[in-house]
Amino acid sequence: MWEGTQPLLNSIKEERKCPDELLQQQVVTMTEELKQQLQQERELLQQGRRELQQEIEQQQREQLQQQQDRLRQQQT
Repeated sequence: MWEGTQPLLNSIKEERKCPDELLQQQVVTMTEELKQQLQQERELLQQGRRELQQEIEQQQREQLQQQQDRLRQQQT
């Protein structure tokens, strides 16, 4: 009870200093989370690069096939 009423938890606004050991743990946790996020982004970029390279190679094969087909048609 506070001033005769039951306060809602979300209405309590009291700031406390974070203990140093928790602050250090928070920094380590955030650093690890950022490392994981960067690794995931790196993997996504590598996957995208591989897919793009495969698409380029496929287009090159198709263009080569079309050129060969045109040459054959010209020879006949």
